[in-house]
Amino acid sequence: MDEPAPNPTPSPPSYFENDEQNPMYKLEILSPCDFHDNYDSYILWTNDTLSRQLEQLKAYPNSWNPRGNFLVVLERISEVPIVLEEMRQWQVLNVVAMVPASSDRNMFDLYTWFPYQPPSGECGKLRETVLVNKCNAQEGHLIRNVSLFPPKIPKDFAGCPITVSTFPSEPHVMRVIDREERQPETEVTYTDGLDIRILNFMTQMLNASTKFLPPPDGEWWIVYENYTWGGISGDLVYGRADLGMCGTTYGYIMTKELDFTVPYETLDALLVVPRAKQHPRWNSITRVCDLPTWLLLIIVMILAAVIMLFLATYGTQYEEEPDYRSMLGCLSGAWAAMLGMSVPRQPRSAPMR
Repeated sequence: MDEPAPNPTPSPPSYFENDEQNPMYKLEILSPCDFHDNYDSYILWTNDTLSRQLEQLKAYPNSWNPRGNFLVVLERISEVPIVLEEMRQWQVLNVVAMVPASSDRNMFDLYTWFPYQPPSGECGKLRETVLVNKCNAQEGHLIRNVSLFPPKIPKDFAGCPITVSTFPSEPHVMRVIDREERQPETEVTYTDGLDIRILNFMTQMLNASTKFLPPPDGEWWIVYENYTWGGISGDLVYGRADLGMCGTTYGYIMTKELDFTVPYETLDALLVVPRAKQHPRWNSITRVCDLPTWLLLIIVMILAAVIMLFLATYGTQYEEEPDYRSMLGCLSGAWAAMLGMSVPRQPRSAPMR
């Protein structure tokens, strides 16, 4: 499959008369095809090509990181809210827009926004832009000694809702009211489950509320004929939900737009096979050898016992142990010798030994 052709590098804004007046004329701009690892910082120099540059970044492997720091250079201050809103739709929060200051030609204003800090943001929605710093292009430094990318997600959501896409699946998610009994205008609620308990703990710690979407079609994911996503993945990809859950496994990591949490549960997979037919325990002795081998061993032991009895009775001038003067004692000695065990009494004569 051919890689998409890179877009031409945007030209510097028109308010720079020559390269020497451009504070970034020494900046080397790389094409995304040169990226091999995940990057944490991006500089976008754009007039009306922001969507095209973001799509180009996302088209190349490992070049897109929505958690990185983005600096967007613009010409007009009126474009700042539009650019910040478009970056929000791309799930990018750490973004700063740089525009030339209206009062001083050598100064640049740096704007950003805070999703959960009024009046800049309200529950993740952009309301106003915030001037966080100024840059002196002639001297090459910032006016204020503050971070351009402070933390944007607070520890207190002040009751803002978190939209969740899920569906009933025990033991992870359990419903309160069945789908047939629930009225269409009634909000979806869930009573218990492993994922619900974790979600309740999170919202309690963050001082946030929860809003559940109706269970989607296709459960976790489905691809329609027009190559659009459905299910929980579709709610997340198209911005209808902030969080998706229901016994999620890393098998769904095929969707690059999704960001997975640290695993909190391990799933063990077992293989089930038919159980073998059990043999009686007494049969474990006879199954050591087959029938011809057992017959041969019995014949050999009987023959050895007869020879031992003959030697103990007639083949020695010394009186042998009483155990070897009976057929039963000779059979016991032959069986012990075959098993490699010691006999109760050692024979006295050399022929018997």
